Amino acid sequence: MAKTAFSILIIVPAIGLSLAANTLGTNQSISYEETLFSPQTVVWVANRDNPLADQNGVLRFSNVSNMVVLKQLNGVVWSSKLSRVLKNPVAQLLDSRNLLWDKSSSSADEAYSWQNFDYLTDTLLPGMKLGLNLKTGLERRLIAWKSMNDPSPGDYIHALNCRQGLPQHEVVQEDLQRKILRTGQWNGVQFVGGPIMPSVAIVPMFANNEAEISFMLEVQDNRLFVKMTLHYLGVTQLLVVNRSTSATWNVKREFPSDPCDTYGRCGANAICNISSCECVKGFMPNSPDKWGSLDFSGGCKRIIHINCSKGDCFLEIKHVKLPDLLAFALNKSMSLSECEDKCLRNCSCTAYANSDVRS
Repeated sequence: MAKTAFSILIIVPAIGLSLAANTLGTNQSISYEETLFSPQTVVWVANRDNPLADQNGVLRFSNVSNMVVLKQLNGVVWSSKLSRVLKNPVAQLLDSRNLLWDKSSSSADEAYSWQNFDYLTDTLLPGMKLGLNLKTGLERRLIAWKSMNDPSPGDYIHALNCRQGLPQHEVVQEDLQRKILRTGQWNGVQFVGGPIMPSVAIVPMFANNEAEISFMLEVQDNRLFVKMTLHYLGVTQLLVVNRSTSATWNVKREFPSDPCDTYGRCGANAICNISSCECVKGFMPNSPDKWGSLDFSGGCKRIIHINCSKGDCFLEIKHVKLPDLLAFALNKSMSLSECEDKCLRNCSCTAYANSDVRS
């Protein structure tokens, strides 16, 4: 029997509702092929962990004011799982594609009781946040579909790694517990080498404060529909529609975009250039035989070991991502020259960099 899933979709008008076209009240429900705001591109799926086996699914409010998807005989296949009861709850789909669930008397200044923007699937829309809420512990990340037509959770996760040095985007193949892609760290302007580059129309926004560590997209041109999607094959894409000229999604950026984006392709102390690897000056391949057969994963080793003597200096390397920050010290009040001097006086310090290019 074919599986179907209840989905929140975008584009095209609503059908079958007696209230405003984007609002669902306590005495209303949505059944198969009815929508709040409908179809062409699926951007969020409620019950992706528990798909319906037929066409008898219904979205409605439960008797304790949770929003639920029901199957035949009123079995619950998905619930918003709010612990408190709301008086006269209302579900509303905003123009931003954010599905809200709250009491009808909520003011604009109040936090929503529930919103689908907190529970991402495979797509990041403008206004959605990727990252960690430091107050609640909620981590928002993208999880790919199982296949092109199956929205259940797949093998790939795109997350903002906030727990290892400076935050960076990472794509992990969960079934193998293997990191396959990463950007560089946030440098004050962008995530180096990432899928989103600053432009006049699309601006990447990053917050790192006591409340959250998060990344989001801001669109400056209201003619554009924009989304960042984690493909079921593990590729992150930035897609754009200019609704004044086209109805077709165009891929503007893709990550990985070349072989050098593959995690650990060149190993330690090496630089990837297009599709080949080269050791940093002063280093040589750990395994020349493998290196000669284009297996660069073993990386490089020093030709002459440093002994912390006077006269040591640093070699400047430009246009590269910083490596994973596994052992590092961060000082935001120190100048770059002060950082260099302190590193030279520490035998365990082998490199330094500016964490914020704006300064």
